[in-house]
Amino acid sequence: GISGSYLEKISKLLNVNFIWSKNKNWDEGFIKIKAGEAEILSSIVHTKEREDFLLFTEPYNALNFVIFARDGDNKFLDMDSLSGHKLAQMKGSAVANFIKQDYPKIEIVEASSVLDVIKLLSSGKVDAFVGDIPSTASYISSTGLTNISVVAVTDYSLEASMAIRKDLPLLA
Repeated sequence: GISGSYLEKISKLLNVNFIWSKNKNWDEGFIKIKAGEAEILSSIVHTKEREDFLLFTEPYNALNFVIFARDGDNKFLDMDSLSGHKLAQMKGSAVANFIKQDYPKIEIVEASSVLDVIKLLSSGKVDAFVGDIPSTASYISSTGLTNISVVAVTDYSLEASMAIRKDLPLLA
């Protein structure tokens, strides 16, 4: 994705090599950072809680979040209309935490990756998913799933940064 492209460019400009920590999903990468087993997260939303152990770069990408649902399921017009329904979200994501705080009547079903989230949605195990269009569309097209579409816009707009462990300030 775009984060990997930025790391490739930085790698060439600085003549350094980035070594992937072999995390299978975002949450596993986040756990590795906290455990000191990795140094950089290539895409993360800056939150107060994360400042305890991370330093953040300037944001490089603004993400606007929308509601995805199965085709023909247009009953979700906004976040309030998701109350009482199951919403798939990626475990540990900032937007999932914001939704839990802002909309406690929405049942959040957590999955380990965006791919798992869209599979839950496509199969009907959940009613909707809140995500950004670029990354979600990429996963939808790579899987060939054709029964998911954008049904509404949310007020969530988050900025993605890179983050570095706090004990490595020179990397920031």
